[in-house]
Amino acid sequence: MLSQPLAKKVLNSPLSRPTVVDKKALKQKTAESVTVVPVVKEAVVQSEQKAHADSESDPAARTSQNTDEKVSTFLKWQKNGRPVWAQREFEVLMFEVSGLTLAVPLVALGQIVPLTDKLAPVFGQSDWFMGLLPSKLGDIRVVNTALLVMPEKYDPAFTSEAGYVITIDGHPWGLAVDCVKQALKLEPDAVKWRGERSKRAWLAGTVKTEMCVLIDIPQMAIQLDGADKNLHSN
Repeated sequence: MLSQPLAKKVLNSPLSRPTVVDKKALKQKTAESVTVVPVVKEAVVQSEQKAHADSESDPAARTSQNTDEKVSTFLKWQKNGRPVWAQREFEVLMFEVSGLTLAVPLVALGQIVPLTDKLAPVFGQSDWFMGLLPSKLGDIRVVNTALLVMPEKYDPAFTSEAGYVITIDGHPWGLAVDCVKQALKLEPDAVKWRGERSKRAWLAGTVKTEMCVLIDIPQMAIQLDGADKNLHSN
């Protein structure tokens, strides 16, 4: 769970207000990203501290090890039918994609970057790959979220209307979205969890009060990695 100071900071931030962020006003400012601080469960924090002690002389190895541990932890679903990040009260960030409201666990996010610059095209990619977005932390591989999530209702206008990119912690991927809405605290029972996840494994369930889809971001990241790897191995 979030510590009191961090929880207060997130829920009192502009992202937690019900009003949609004004894209036009933000595009007049610099394209600096707004950081969404990743939150790691106590067990993972302890593992990171141990990794720091074991590999203090090798920062690159330490970073790689910590990232792998987080990803591995967040992918797990427990016997109660919920992911490891939803075993107790958790927080989600809500955003809109082509008129559809989606929610993602805050614990798995990296940063929110205004989509003010033209994306650099990369040839030979999947249909849902929009291009590369430069950032202070390196190039972000931007995903056409509308095409990936609801291909049967896809509107090509989304590529010109998307205003932000939400990155996935520990991965090079970023989800293009129309607008960022608010952050919410949820109890596990506030979600109708999916029982059958053989198709669209990234679809975790439905937030009952908001009637919106909850995305299992760690699972989506793994599928994006796999699809990208398969594409380039052929």
